[in-house]
Amino acid sequence: MISEKAKEKKEGSWIVGYAMNELNFPENDLIALNRSILDSVAKNYNVYVLNLTGDMAWCNTKMLQTLQITNMTPNPNEGEIEKDDKGELTGLLFDKAVNLIRDKSPELSKEDMYQSVKMASTELAKYGITEVHDRTVNRESIGLIRQLIDSSALSVKVYGVLSVGEETFEEYLQKGIEKNYKDHLTVRAVSIDYDGALNLHAASMKDSYLKDSKNTGAYATQEDVENNLKKALDKNFQFCIKTVGDKAVNDNLNSIEKIFREKKYDDPRIIFEYVEFIQPADIKRMGELKIIPSVRPDVTMGNIENLKDLVPEMNAANLGMWNSLLQSAGRITAGSNFPYGNVINPIVLIHLLVNRQPLDSAINNVPGANQKLSVLDAVKSLTVYAAYTGFEEDTKGTLEKGKYADFVVLSDDIFSVQPKEIMKISVLRTVLNGKTIFEKQ
Repeated sequence: MISEKAKEKKEGSWIVGYAMNELNFPENDLIALNRSILDSVAKNYNVYVLNLTGDMAWCNTKMLQTLQITNMTPNPNEGEIEKDDKGELTGLLFDKAVNLIRDKSPELSKEDMYQSVKMASTELAKYGITEVHDRTVNRESIGLIRQLIDSSALSVKVYGVLSVGEETFEEYLQKGIEKNYKDHLTVRAVSIDYDGALNLHAASMKDSYLKDSKNTGAYATQEDVENNLKKALDKNFQFCIKTVGDKAVNDNLNSIEKIFREKKYDDPRIIFEYVEFIQPADIKRMGELKIIPSVRPDVTMGNIENLKDLVPEMNAANLGMWNSLLQSAGRITAGSNFPYGNVINPIVLIHLLVNRQPLDSAINNVPGANQKLSVLDAVKSLTVYAAYTGFEEDTKGTLEKGKYADFVVLSDDIFSVQPKEIMKISVLRTVLNGKTIFEKQ
C-alpha cells in the first residue's frame, strides 16, 4: 500500500498510515519491524505508520531525518526512541515519543481536507451508509461539512456530536442546536468519555484487572458528567457518555438519578456509548431511566477473544449483554469503532450481533450466547433505533410516505438467508434523498 501511494506523490512528501493492529502480526514479524522495511518501498518519502491506539509509530529513515532524530537524541519523558542492540535507531517510537511526529507534521490544507471528506463520504455510500453520528466534529469540521453540502459534494448525512471541554460546545450552548441544514447536517448532541478501552485497562470496572491490581478507568469525574449533563439538557442538547465498564455504567446511572430527582427533563434520550460490561441490576435501571444503550459489536468480539487475560472469569457473564439491554431499554443501537477499528460495513456489524462470533475464527461456548440479537433487531439497531436515537424517527429509519427516501438495495433478502450467510450479502445500490449515490457495477 505504501509503495502504491508513493507512485502518486512527489518525492519528499509525507505518506501516513493509521490503525496498524499489532495483534494481527506474528511475534517474529513484530520483532522484525524496522525502518529498513519502509526504506525499501519508499526511501525518498517521509513515511510513518501509527498503531490503533496512537502510542506507537513506525518510521522510515527519511522521516527520522526530518524529525531530526538521531541515535544521540534523548528519550522524552514517558516515551522511548527505540534502538537495537548496536545502538542504532529501529524507526519505532513509543508513547510520548510519538508527539515528536505530531509537533512537526505539516498542516493539511483546506482543499486537502475537503477532498478527503468528499472521498470518504463516497466510500461510505458503497457500504450502504446514508448517515453517520460523528462524535469528532468541531467548528472547523462543521464549516467544512457545510461547504461540502453547499457544493452537493457530500454523499452522507451527518448527525454531529460535539465534545465536552471544547470551545465549539460552549459556542453551541450560546446559539442553540442546529437541525437539518439542507437535509444533511444536524448538530444537537455532546459527548464525554467517562472511561476508555478494556484492552488498555482503561475501562472503569467493579473488579480489578487480572494483570493490574490497580483499576484505572475514569477519564472524567462524576462531577464533570453532572455539570455538563445539566448544561446540555437545559439547552436541549442530547448527552452521550462513554461507559465501557460496569462501574462506569453504575456511576453514571447514579449521577443521572440524582439529576432527575432535582429536575424533570422532557425526553432527553441520554445515550450510554460503548457499553461492554454491565451488572444485572443496572440493566433494569437503564430501562427505568430510559437510557439508550449503544454498543460496538466488533469491540465486544475482540474482548471476548481476550477476556481470559483481562478480567476475572466471573465477569465474562456480564460482557456484551445486547439482548438483555434491548429488552430493558426497548431499543439498542450499534456502531463502528472507526477509526480505532477497521469494521465500517453495517452488514458486518449485523453479522456480529446475530452470530456473536469473530470474523476470522469460531469460539466454542462463546460467553453470553443468549445475548445474540434477532436479524430484525440487528437491522433495527442501525435503522429504526438509530433514527430514534437522533430524534429523527419522524423522517428516517423506515420506508414510509413522507419520510426521506434514504435506503439500500441488497443482493439478498437479509431476513431469509441463514444467519451464517449474512456476511455474503452486498450492497447493490444506495439512495440518499431519492438520488442514487452508489450503484454496484
